[in-house]
Amino acid sequence: MSFKRGQIIYHNFILPDKSESDLHPVIILSNESVTDICEMYVGLMITSSDRYAEDLFTFELEEKMILNNKLNKENRFVRLQLIAYFSCKTAQSDVKGTVKDIYMDLILDTQRERVFNEEI
Repeated sequence: MSFKRGQIIYHNFILPDKSESDLHPVIILSNESVTDICEMYVGLMITSSDRYAEDLFTFELEEKMILNNKLNKENRFVRLQLIAYFSCKTAQSDVKGTVKDIYMDLILDTQRERVFNEEI
């Protein structure tokens, strides 16, 4: 199964403070060229933990931002600095929703500003 930019799937994600991976929702960031040429996806982790709600590196996903939402938790916080890549072969999840294009652009703009620009 091939996933597209903006789709939300579940994938194992290695967190900075743990040595083992945990299953988390991930928003696919990469476009189809990355998928086709490199046989991989680039994604951002989503957490339901509200301990990051006011964190500089958090983008809160609201219900209106997601089409066909099948995520089972109300809190949805995109962790802008937790970027991962993974092989297409390891991505076996059903699609749990799709972030609308306008909000994907907003997430990426916010990520650029908070993670990749010079110090704020």
